[in-house]
Parts: sequence; structure tokens; C-alpha cells
Amino acid sequence: MSLGLMTKSHGIIDSGFYKAFMKLSLVGKYAFETKDLCGLAQSLAENPRFKEAKIFGYDADKFWQLEKEYSSVFELKRISSLVEKNSDEITSFVRENRQLSAEEKIELMTDKIEVPVRVYRFKKSVKIGEYEIGNSHFVQMMYYIFNGGFNGWAGPQPDFVKSAFTAIKTSRSSLYKFRCS
Repeated sequence: MSLGLMTKSHGIIDSGFYKAFMKLSLVGKYAFETKDLCGLAQSLAENPRFKEAKIFGYDADKFWQLEKEYSSVFELKRISSLVEKNSDEITSFVRENRQLSAEEKIELMTDKIEVPVRVYRFKKSVKIGEYEIGNSHFVQMMYYIFNGGFNGWAGPQPDFVKSAFTAIKTSRSSLYKFRCS
């Protein structure tokens, strides 16, 4: 289940993950590698003077295409683990599929789009592509991602999540003035 993200520009949009598919994260019509979105949040936290940045992403159709492929394999693994009474197999599969594989990155490379990011300090918002998101809602989305969505990460958080989370917690950026507890 994805997170309904309140934006200033478009109302509520889908964001985050869908089911156990965590390789990419949605932000409306954009899909970003979860690792890259965490990296963006970390860079903005560590560099409070940043006003503009760019992040590479994909059209949301790519998210749904990869999610469908992932879910098909996930479902087969789940059924197999139930039959064999081996839940470790499904947990291992989810852990191994937290990031895009090299093959998936190569396949997606031609569809990559550059999405501008702008921080509006006085408006207390960040704009990702066409979506203007209030600081508190941006932070809530990032905490949702850090926590692994509604289902949580299978096992410990990936390192890219831990470093981004630490950067946000200690940031002096006005973007992160509204932290979730």
C-alpha cells in the first residue's frame, strides 16, 4: 500500500512503496530508486544552503512495470515457502530485492529523466518536479520510506536508509525543522 502524500500543488498523490516492492519509490508521476531518494534527502539535510538539486527518476509506468514483475516472482516464492514451510526463503528474497539489479539499471537507463528539486525556505516547502510538498509532509514521506513503508524492511534497514535517517535527525536545514517523532 502506498502513502497518500499531501502536496500544495496537486492535493494527495501516491508516494512510497507498493506492497513489498521497495526498489523504487513513487512521488506522483515519478519513480525514483529508493536509494537515490534517500540520498537526496541526506544531501538536503547535510547541505542546508542547497536551494536546487536534480535527481534521476523514471515515469511511474516503469514503477508499475517492475512492481508487476517483482510481484509475480514474489507470489511464486511465497507459495513455495508455504508449501515447504520455509519462511526464510521469502525473507531472503525481499532482502535481496531492496535495490535495482545491474540488469534492471541497464534496462531502465534509456528511460531515465532528470527531475529538478527546489527547496523554498520561506514557503517551507520542497518542489520535486511538478509537485510542491510542504516540509512536514516531505519529512513524513521520508520517515515512511526509512521505516520500510507500512510493511517494514525485511531485516535491518539498508545502509543508505540509516545514513539518510541520521543526517535528517541531526540536520540544521529549515527543510527538516518539522521532524516526525
